Amino acid sequence: AFVADAYWLILDQLTGARPHTYDLRYHLPAAALDAVDVASIEHGWLVSAPGLALVVLGEVAPRIEPGWVAPEYGVKHSAPVVSVRVEDVHDAQFVTLLAPHADGKAPPRVAPDWHEDGWTAMVASGGVRDTVEWHRHDATVGIADVRGAGRAAWSRVRGKQVEAAAVAGSSRWRSWSATAGRASG
Repeated sequence: AFVADAYWLILDQLTGARPHTYDLRYHLPAAALDAVDVASIEHGWLVSAPGLALVVLGEVAPRIEPGWVAPEYGVKHSAPVVSVRVEDVHDAQFVTLLAPHADGKAPPRVAPDWHEDGWTAMVASGGVRDTVEWHRHDATVGIADVRGAGRAAWSRVRGKQVEAAAVAGSSRWRSWSATAGRASG
């Protein structure tokens, strides 16, 4: 999901009838060559590259591997590849947050909460806290006066004030913002 025009929150769920090797790969630009750091953080790993914070939730440490990009036909540049690999498993689940990130600023903090019917992620950055919910089946989702039956919801809180919220029902999104009031889409 592209959340609040600010970051991507990606859930990859892979299943197999027999054991597999699953390798989640993110190709970075050539400008990131020799400029990528991997650090352990609460709930996972932070991959920092110029202009990018890539947060990988879970215990598997990302590796930086050599790769390349082709900005145009016949032109190849060396570039790093972020690899998160699990081996000899039937099922794998990867959760990744990708966000623009300025040098010297704190990266987004992500706290997952898994439950029987899906999961909730709290994302905190720059004085705001987003809550993103996913459910496998319709459930009552959302906050404040933006609640409804659906499988996904998002809300943004700054300080103690709800700034915006949205709920995805079976066929449409309902949203609300502190500046515009309730809107349907």
